[in-house]
Amino acid sequence: MYIILQSIGKLLNIIEILILIRVFLNIFNISGENKFMRILYDLTEPIIYPARYLLNILGLNRGMLDFSPWIAILIIRLFYQLLVGVLL
Repeated sequence: MYIILQSIGKLLNIIEILILIRVFLNIFNISGENKFMRILYDLTEPIIYPARYLLNILGLNRGMLDFSPWIAILIIRLFYQLLVGVLL
């Protein structure tokens, strides 16, 4: 069971790193036409979209900054902690 949890943890860490790379590349206005950016968006958008939708429902997406990647990372970490708590 420990190996499965460790593997899931590594996968979630990779997803978090991809989300952070996306955030920093957006800060530098890297074009979405770039092949790397398209792949990055395809990998991270299914994770970020639910957080963006949640912020939209709560009416908290009104500013210049997009907090949905940070909410997605928070949800990923909470999910992993709940998983560890249930399985161990």
